Amino acid sequence: NEQSHAITDFIKMAKRDKKIKMRTNGEESRQLLYSGDAAECILTITKNYKELEKDKSMDISSGHWIKIKEVAEIIADQIEGVEIIPGHKIDQTQKNAMNGPNNEALKFWKPKTSLRDGIKLMIQNI
Repeated sequence: NEQSHAITDFIKMAKRDKKIKMRTNGEESRQLLYSGDAAECILTITKNYKELEKDKSMDISSGHWIKIKEVAEIIADQIEGVEIIPGHKIDQTQKNAMNGPNNEALKFWKPKTSLRDGIKLMIQNI
């Protein structure tokens, strides 16, 4: 199974080659979250654990869907002169399934970092 860390991979390609070569056509959608927000969410879950539904799995997510090609566009907007080259494959990992996560944590916590700002921070640190 081919794994991809799209945001990190895209930033590295953009900085190194001025090109983002996507493995897929980019039509697949994901819910993405900045790591600092994920850490705050885990802390919030710990503090509110007694009030959460424990018989279900819990996902930590922004609650907002975005296409991978839009992620590439955000990165290209922030690094001058970057070309986006979509692939021809359709995502085979999740087969474009948009399984809604259990966002029980959103009762107690909301992400503070927008995807655009999180990507900007990642660009500065990669």
